[in-house]
Amino acid sequence: MQLAVRPGRAVLNANIRPEYMESSVRLRAVSDGLDDVNIIKMHPYRMRDLLEEKRLAKLGPKELTAKLNEKYENRYFVVIFRENSKTVLKRELKILPVWVKTKENEVRADGETARLLKKGSASLRDDDTDAAHGVDGVFDLFVRPIRWWDVRHWLFHPNRKVKVGVRVAFFITALEYSSDIWRVMRAVLTAPF
Repeated sequence: MQLAVRPGRAVLNANIRPEYMESSVRLRAVSDGLDDVNIIKMHPYRMRDLLEEKRLAKLGPKELTAKLNEKYENRYFVVIFRENSKTVLKRELKILPVWVKTKENEVRADGETARLLKKGSASLRDDDTDAAHGVDGVFDLFVRPIRWWDVRHWLFHPNRKVKVGVRVAFFITALEYSSDIWRVMRAVLTAPF
C-alpha cells in the first residue's frame, strides 16, 4: 500500500509482502498528529487489506470498523517503517480503523511516531518542522502482531500495571531460586576441567 503520512495522516497504496513479515504498506508521510500515543489509525478498508481479513470483504465502512475494533482494539503490533530498504523506525503500536475523518488513502499517526519518522527519514526538509508539517518521504510499512513470546513487549508494555506486574514476577522468581542458581554456579566454577 502506498501511503502519504501527515502528522496524523498518511496516504496508502497496498503492497502486501508476506515473505518479510505478515503485511506491508507503502507510505508517504504527511500532517495533523493524534493525541493518543503508540497508535496509528487508518481507513478500515486499508486495515482489512493490511491484516488480510478476507472474510470481512463485503462489509461497509461502519460495520467493518466495528468488527475490526472488536478484534484488534487491545492488540499491539510490531510495526516497521522502511525507506529505500533502510529501517527508519521499529515500534510497537496499536492499529485502529477510523472511517469518519479518514479518507480511504490516509493513515493518521501519533505525534511521537511522526517525529521519529521525520528524524529517521532520508529527507532533510522535514527534520526541524513542527507538527503541522508532515513527514517527507515514501515508506514501506511492515506489520506483525505481538505474540506471547515477545519478551521485550511485556517488559516495556505501554500499560504500566502490566509492566510492573511482569517485573515483580521476574524479581520474585529470581529471589526464590537465587540460592539454587548460586549453588549451580559454584559447582560449575569449582568443577575440574
